[in-house]
Formats: sequence, C-alpha cells, structure tokens
Amino acid sequence: MKDYIGSIAELISLIITISYYKNLTKSYMRWFLPFLIFIFFGELFAKYQYCVLNRSTISMQYFIGISESIFYGFIFYKLYDRVILKKLIIFLILTNTLIFSFGLIFFTNEFGYFFPSIILCGFFLAVIALGYIYTKYVDEDEIMLLNESGFWLAMGVSIFFSGTSIVFA
Repeated sequence: MKDYIGSIAELISLIITISYYKNLTKSYMRWFLPFLIFIFFGELFAKYQYCVLNRSTISMQYFIGISESIFYGFIFYKLYDRVILKKLIIFLILTNTLIFSFGLIFFTNEFGYFFPSIILCGFFLAVIALGYIYTKYVDEDEIMLLNESGFWLAMGVSIFFSGTSIVFA
C-alpha cells in the first residue's frame, strides 16, 4: 500500500484539478491539467514497467523530470515580477533540462547518474519556489500570502523537491 500513496495523491490532485478546471482555463494555470495527466499516467506506466515487466523505469523518470522542470519553470516565470529572476529561472530550468536529457541519452540503464541529477534539479526547483515566496514577502507591504495560489504552489514545490533532494542524498 505504501508504494501507491504517491499515486493516490496524484490521482486526488488530478480529480481536484478536473473539478476546478473551469476556473483555471483563463490563466496560466490551465496547463495544470495536462501536466497532472502526464505525471499520473507516467508514474503508473513506470510502476507497470517495474512491477509487471521487470524493466527499468529510468527513462520514464527522466521524462518526468524534464516535464516537471519545464512546467514549474513556466509557472514561476509567469509568477515572478523581476526580470533578473526570470533570467535566473530560464538558466536553472535549461540546466535541469540538459542534466535530465544527458541522463536520458547516455545513462538509460543505471540510477548512478539519476540520483545526483534528481538531487541537484530538485534543489534548483526548491530554490526557485522559495525565492518566489521571499520576493513576495519582501516586495509587498500588505499582502496576504495565504490567499495567493502562487504561495501554495511554491510551498508545495519547495517542500516536495527539497524533501526529494534530501531523501536521494
């Protein structure tokens, strides 16, 4: 059962996104539904590969890493106001994409490259998310962070990816 907790959480996120999709269609958040569909079915396919076919899931993990980097980079690029920070996001997301792509091309059968990749790329995504929270806190005099969807997204990304980086380290 504990192996499927992540899949259950992804399914719940997908169902919630589907039910609120009408509210998301007019903003940059409209891309959450296709992203969550890809992540949910990608993770299910990886579980199927591993449990039923006894195959490595490394290629799917690289694809998921690339898509997470691009997706969260896009979202935070839209959320950030400062040009210099947008350039930093582009640099970090390109770095993540290159790291995962290199692994996908040259290290398709071993996790020895994947673990350091997920640690570093997760750290970059956590830094981007925490940077967003910090700039919102510093820049806005009377902002209610708890009422902003960007805050909750940044909290989730920073907690998930910093936790992932720590676990794989």
